[in-house]
Amino acid sequence: MGRLKFQQKAYSQALELLGKAVAADASLREAHYYLGMTYARLNRKEESKKELEIAGLLEHEEVERHQNMLKIIDSNQAGAQPKK
Repeated sequence: MGRLKFQQKAYSQALELLGKAVAADASLREAHYYLGMTYARLNRKEESKKELEIAGLLEHEEVERHQNMLKIIDSNQAGAQPKK
């Protein structure tokens, strides 16, 4: 809902909804991103920067988790190959 309100340019409503989302679950990368963008639209630069930095860190962590999962899958598949 927060992203939808942001896209509708209803920034005060987006701010409220996105703030509640990140308060409920601080790991929501997309909520931090849109909260940062909402702060930017409201000319609240420091808050915007903080939220966008958090979104960036969460994205980096997500990429690392995916890479680790791929390594595990690859190693499991390599171990399952019949030996010649």
